[in-house]
Amino acid sequence: MLQTGMKGRWVLRTLAAGALLWLVWRCWKLVGDDPILQLILFLFAGAGGGLFFVKVVLPRLADAIGTSIFLSGERLPSEEQADKEETGGDEAENTGVTEQAPSEPQNDK
Repeated sequence: MLQTGMKGRWVLRTLAAGALLWLVWRCWKLVGDDPILQLILFLFAGAGGGLFFVKVVLPRLADAIGTSIFLSGERLPSEEQADKEETGGDEAENTGVTEQAPSEPQNDK
């Protein structure tokens, strides 16, 4: 059922893009040989296309790239582990001090 909805949206978007391109082509033919009207149409079409790219295409592209980077499945070491590897081990080992957990919980009575 989900696939049908996605296909339906894809078809509607394709038809809308085709209708928009047809409308731009008709407007281009309507202005004919007048270079000023062609320039104005070209500027409005470029501004509209740029706005569409920035508001629709670019966020989706950035989301896809971010998802592929952050959900790549690669396990990265934490900063603490990286620091330990750089210094050559745990600081407690370097100073000769070891920490031990208390054997019994302490009560403050």
